[in-house]
Amino acid sequence: MNSPSARTNRREEVADWIAAEIKRLGPGAKLPSMRAMMLKFSTSQRVIEAALSPFVAEGRLISRRGQGIVIASPAAPDADEAVE
Repeated sequence: MNSPSARTNRREEVADWIAAEIKRLGPGAKLPSMRAMMLKFSTSQRVIEAALSPFVAEGRLISRRGQGIVIASPAAPDADEAVE
């Protein structure tokens, strides 16, 4: 079994790769499947989910079961934040 620090390092490695893919691919593009990422990084689903979670929470990725993981379009600025 991997130590907690090994899992954290692997999660960070996967998260860094995801961030780079978001920049490289752009809005509307799909990331590889969960299984493909598990194989690419030789890690568990739990580690991949932990790496994806912050991006989904921030709205940078949209994850739907059976439909994959899609890079979200940048949000339009709120009316309150608009410069007048």
